[in-house]
Amino acid sequence: MSRHERRASLARYRQEAGNALDTYLVAVDQPLDLPILQNAARAWLDALPRRMRSCIACSGLMWERQRVGWLLLSVPTVPKPPAASVCGVCIECADLPLQALEKAATTSLQTAVPGGRFEPMDARR
Repeated sequence: MSRHERRASLARYRQEAGNALDTYLVAVDQPLDLPILQNAARAWLDALPRRMRSCIACSGLMWERQRVGWLLLSVPTVPKPPAASVCGVCIECADLPLQALEKAATTSLQTAVPGGRFEPMDARR
């Protein structure tokens, strides 16, 4: 994907997301209910041998599936999300306290929703 394509893709995702995202921090092999999340996670992991990714917590490189501890998935809060975003947490950072992971996720998600506030979902929803 070229730089222009990445920027266009990000702009399109920002527009679709509006100001609300549903996010999920999941294990690499965790089954996911939404096909769009499952497909995005699979594509992100399958691309690792060809495309290194960096950890959202420490910026360390992840070049193979065994280096990934968690996946941070996000989709716009709409009935049928048209797109999904995936970021990774490396195996070394997977044991960080939840507060540190939340801070890293918030920083990462600011790219999709600039100036957005990220709060836990109401458990009753």
